[in-house]
Amino acid sequence: MGNQTVGIEKVNRKQTLKIANERRARKSSNKTAWQGYISQINAITKNARAAWLVVLSVLVFMGITLMGIGHIDFYGAGRQVDLPLVDISVPIWIFFTTAPLITAAVHVYFNLYLIRLWGVLGRAPSSNADSNLSSTIDPWLISDAALLVRNTLRNDRSSEERALERPSAWSNLLIAFLFAPLVLGFLWWLSMTSRDLLLSSIAGLSLIFSISISAVSVLVLLQEMSDGAHFAQMWLKRLVSGLVLLTAMTIAYVTLGKEIGDLPGVRISDVNLAHADVVVRPDDWAHYDEAGSAFQVEWCKRPSNKCNGGVVQRDRPSPISIFMPSDPFEEDWLAWRLGKIRGLQRPDWGAPNLDAGPDQTFPTSVREDPDNAPAQNTDLRDASFRGAFLVGANFSAANAMGASFAQAEMERITAAQSVFLRTNFGWTHAQNSDMRGSDFERANMSSVRFAFSHFMNATFFGTHIWTTKKCPASGRTGVKNPGLRRS
Repeated sequence: MGNQTVGIEKVNRKQTLKIANERRARKSSNKTAWQGYISQINAITKNARAAWLVVLSVLVFMGITLMGIGHIDFYGAGRQVDLPLVDISVPIWIFFTTAPLITAAVHVYFNLYLIRLWGVLGRAPSSNADSNLSSTIDPWLISDAALLVRNTLRNDRSSEERALERPSAWSNLLIAFLFAPLVLGFLWWLSMTSRDLLLSSIAGLSLIFSISISAVSVLVLLQEMSDGAHFAQMWLKRLVSGLVLLTAMTIAYVTLGKEIGDLPGVRISDVNLAHADVVVRPDDWAHYDEAGSAFQVEWCKRPSNKCNGGVVQRDRPSPISIFMPSDPFEEDWLAWRLGKIRGLQRPDWGAPNLDAGPDQTFPTSVREDPDNAPAQNTDLRDASFRGAFLVGANFSAANAMGASFAQAEMERITAAQSVFLRTNFGWTHAQNSDMRGSDFERANMSSVRFAFSHFMNATFFGTHIWTTKKCPASGRTGVKNPGLRRS
């Protein structure tokens, strides 16, 4: 009997030792697994934190740059984008081609790290014997926000409630998911001012891509933090996919409407160049009246010129023409003024097409000045050039229907074969201009100054012409032989 009791006690001791060893092994295994999760989370967090700093730097840099860009930067002569901090200027088309791609790339790169982080945070145990998961891993606001979402969905005490924990968590998640789409949305909206479908398409596609990756990251976060119990249903994925698709279709529709126009509910993008120097204005530039008066005084100082008290004396009346000056004063005045205008830096709106055929042949004035590229096929519909400085600009073959040039300085512009339907030219200074073959149907030309200008074969149907001003240099009023064609 005693031997049996001793045997039973030995067996019990063996079983107790076995159970204790298994418990120690499980604890050791759990501790090893816990440490493995912690090491993996900390490694991903280190890389994700570095990527987050890059993302924030790029987004802040892009945001500051975009706030300094105006409509004039797309259309003004010699305009470039000034990049802050680095003190470098780049052409605007290079910036709007590369900036959305770079912004979208860093946003995708960062969210790929977040997706990996969501998976590890979702699989890791909520706590060990000493502490919970939130207090053990390396501190990072986005990790704390993800664990707060996990604790809310699972109630597993994986995180601790701290002061302002929830507002901080939601703020950090919103910044991580929406900061890049907001900056790209601003860039996309601003790019449509160019009325260049390629630039707007690049910005729009980058915006769609960034929204899509943010949506995927949110879905993975919810699924991993809930352990798949609540957010693995197909309806949620379909809902988010539908919203992303609807957003992408809206962005595409608005882009086409703003760039091309004529789409229901979407107006063509605004171009506001009011009171802007589209042509670079020299510091010593004088208005037409002032320059004409000053030139007349200097011209009359020459002993060989016929003047009386500083006023030009003419033996006979002469026709007004920019191509065949009728007397020495007009010849000298127009040549001197044209030389000043040709020295201006004007916008490059495209290369001149001098062999476009008989219906689109540009006039001699374009051939004489090939560096002044015309705005061929440039869409300037409904643009505002009110009070702008446009001296010497080339609007040939441009579509400026419904635009406003009221009170603008448009001396010696070339606007051959352009469309100025319902355009407002009220109180515009457009002396010495070449507008042959253009359409001025129902345009407003009240008090326009067109002295020395040429309108051969231009169309004036329903055009409102009220009065004209006297040319200070020649002392005469009006436009000779405009060649108006009635429709």
